[in-house]
Amino acid sequence: MKGSLLDTSIISELAPGRPSGALPQWLRQHHPSVFLPVVAVIEIEKGVSRLAGVGGSQRAGLLSLWLDRVLETFSERVLALDVIAPGALAP
Repeated sequence: MKGSLLDTSIISELAPGRPSGALPQWLRQHHPSVFLPVVAVIEIEKGVSRLAGVGGSQRAGLLSLWLDRVLETFSERVLALDVIAPGALAP
């Protein structure tokens, strides 16, 4: 398996209300070989929960729906954290 592993900051650039730039086009071009680590999903979920807890429930709801769509898109390409994952993406 070869590809690119996206980190939380890159995925967050795709969130609603963020400027998108060239990232969406790059993702469409490389879609089959782009992977999302489960750690990024956990970090985003934690941020959404924190936002909801401080009175940002409307934005948190929007981000939660967005994250659901991201997970649908990456459903077969979410990588668990284990000792094999770093080597799995080696060139």
